[in-house]
Amino acid sequence: MEGLWWHFRRAFAATLSVSRYRKTVWDEHAAILKAIAAEQPEEARAASIVHTQGARVVLLQRLKEIFTEEALVRRSSEKPRKRFLSRNDDAAVQA
Repeated sequence: MEGLWWHFRRAFAATLSVSRYRKTVWDEHAAILKAIAAEQPEEARAASIVHTQGARVVLLQRLKEIFTEEALVRRSSEKPRKRFLSRNDDAAVQA
């Protein structure tokens, strides 16, 4: 799990970067915890599913926006460049 923490953090950051969604996230977390505290596992499960499905939609949309923004910036600011093999690439080709 520790190896995945960086990926979770990146997903959290991308999802929470959508300001209109932040309150929803915290409300959903509160609903999950409330159901757990009330020992209502089915309600907690249902609230968790609602939360993960909603966060998935928001995250995928945000990733599309990020990659589109990055592609536009790259196209407008970078000059075409040639890629040359490094010593490691050359050794890999000969192997």
